[in-house]
Amino acid sequence: MHRDIEAQMCALQAQLSVQRIALRALARSHPAPDLLLLHWRAALEDAMSHDPVTPASARGSESLAELTRAFGEHWTAELVDLVVPPAEEPDLG
Repeated sequence: MHRDIEAQMCALQAQLSVQRIALRALARSHPAPDLLLLHWRAALEDAMSHDPVTPASARGSESLAELTRAFGEHWTAELVDLVVPPAEEPDLG
């Protein structure tokens, strides 16, 4: 039984990793990353208030809601990194 759980966890982690890679590729190729960020924030707010994507069996789970918020914030930070150009290092020489 323990190995089955471990195998399922590994499969879920691998799936999540591939999804994050795919999302990064899509975000990097978007012609208007600032518009993408705007739409992402609206979709995230909608999901947090209406919970349309969570399976019905898990909609009352505070743990799932907290993890969803944390992953949403993480993805928002990644999108912000794509939208906001990196600050240039000051020339000290």
